[in-house]
Amino acid sequence: MGITLLQLQFPNSRIFAGRRKCNAPALSMPAHQRGTRLFSPVGQPRVIYAGCSVSENDNTPAVLHPTFAVVDNFLTKTVDSDGDGKGELSHGEVVEAIIKAKCPGAVVKRQGLLPLGEGELSYSDLIANLKGVKKASDWGTQFYGVNISSEATSNFEQASKVLNQKVTSENIADKKAQLREKLNDDQQELMQSIEALEEQGIPVYIAAGNNGQAHFNAMSLTNKAKTVGATDVKGNEEDYSAKNSLVSTWAQGTYSTVAVKDKDGKILGFNLTGGNQVQLPVNGTPPPSQCEEKLKLIDTLGIEIDKDDEHFQNSENLLDYISKKYKDEGCKAISNKRCDILSEINNDILGFDSFKLMLKVQKAILEPNKELTNKAFINKYIDKLEDMETLRYVKFDKEGKPFFDFDGSGRNAFGVIAGTSFAAPAAMVRDFLDQQKTGSKDLAEGLTNGFPPEEVFKIIE
Repeated sequence: MGITLLQLQFPNSRIFAGRRKCNAPALSMPAHQRGTRLFSPVGQPRVIYAGCSVSENDNTPAVLHPTFAVVDNFLTKTVDSDGDGKGELSHGEVVEAIIKAKCPGAVVKRQGLLPLGEGELSYSDLIANLKGVKKASDWGTQFYGVNISSEATSNFEQASKVLNQKVTSENIADKKAQLREKLNDDQQELMQSIEALEEQGIPVYIAAGNNGQAHFNAMSLTNKAKTVGATDVKGNEEDYSAKNSLVSTWAQGTYSTVAVKDKDGKILGFNLTGGNQVQLPVNGTPPPSQCEEKLKLIDTLGIEIDKDDEHFQNSENLLDYISKKYKDEGCKAISNKRCDILSEINNDILGFDSFKLMLKVQKAILEPNKELTNKAFINKYIDKLEDMETLRYVKFDKEGKPFFDFDGSGRNAFGVIAGTSFAAPAAMVRDFLDQQKTGSKDLAEGLTNGFPPEEVFKIIE
């Protein structure tokens, strides 16, 4: 089981849109009794709470600036935030941006991983970073969560062979102890490093994995850590996310990148979570939105956009619409290797095969008198099909103009980032805030009933 950094982002990697969407389960998370002493002025009792504000002043209750550790790659610029085909941000920087978007006052302690190439990481490096978090905790740093944006990918077929019995998405949690016994020494040490943090009361959040329902993150075999699956902003589970009994909670992992512009229309950066604040910076002048380029594909395919058409009112129906429009026998009547390859690609990405559609897509790729090698052509062909897949996210504004809404927020997207590694930090901050709200209510009730202040401090320390 090799460890790879989760790097699913748009447009370099496609987003899988599920034809079946369901509401994410509302699972409660255990509270962790770790806090910082909060002082209130002598005299009238005041509600004590912990929050995520950027600043503190004498007119508000004491505000906590929680510290979170992020174990990630902060060096390699892998995330293309502006759609120019070049990475402007590291994966760790985006995770940090998501944490601070949801908790502006958060302090993020970076535990940087060194990539080995092809997105791979070493067990020893990951273990060393987790031990670094524990050492900082031993020395007094109080962590309210640790986010690990890495994945030790495995699948149920491999797990079944290892145990010589059927392992499924439903029963894998019951077989966790058996699978743990089969891990090698490095993997065992990794599990122990995660559990050492949990034993100190520091919650650890792990990405469920981006390879769909057939795979799971072997790091989820550890005890007590939270494995997080990805949803859109409305809580609909994403198809790219792993779904199995090891997944303990769900959080938003798909974020539309919405351009923040000045009065002259210049793009200042991108917002992920709402509002007009720059959460992802931009370097130089970004190209035109690639979403606009994808809309041109509709014309190439000969599809008329009608905002009153039910297929465009519900983007999940769009591929069914395209499928019916181009329904045929595909490459079955033609003996051509390239055609067979493209047919397989059609089935893999779109879920159906069509020779007529294939010709349309080729027309969108090939310029007059321009020849491409098989490899170059196939890569461009895949890009176009992925563009087509994203057409399922088309919506219409009040004037009937089409736009992309990838995360279900209803905002006009410039692009999108997506992955369970972006869901994990969102879950971490959400659980922290939920915990603080619950604790604050209990403390407020205690104070109104004449609860001794010294007892309050015992509770929140």
